[in-house]
Amino acid sequence: MVLSPDLQFRLETNPTTRKRQIELFSPNDSYFTTYPISEQMYRLLQDICQCQPKWSDYATANNKEWLYELIYKGILYLTLEVPKSNRNQRLSDPPNMDMEGLKIKELQTKTTPTCMSSYLA
Repeated sequence: MVLSPDLQFRLETNPTTRKRQIELFSPNDSYFTTYPISEQMYRLLQDICQCQPKWSDYATANNKEWLYELIYKGILYLTLEVPKSNRNQRLSDPPNMDMEGLKIKELQTKTTPTCMSSYLA
């Protein structure tokens, strides 16, 4: 599994409250929706990007549903190529997995309103 190479994270921090807002977006694809993501999802996507785990090693009954959603949205994809990263690193589910933190909400794009993207599914 790999993270789409065209994606970037945008992090904004309130200097007073120290609260962070994180978004996942593609600067080069106007059809790609911006996704506000949780801190938990941010860490998991960074881990997947770094370790590039095999589907068979990473997918479990607990995480398959949101992994499928990430693949469907074009955030993750499966590849037959051998990753350049070191797969020997241990990538594990975070403690106290909050499934709510793993949901991804779509924001409207300039080219496709969110209401339209639900009909394209």
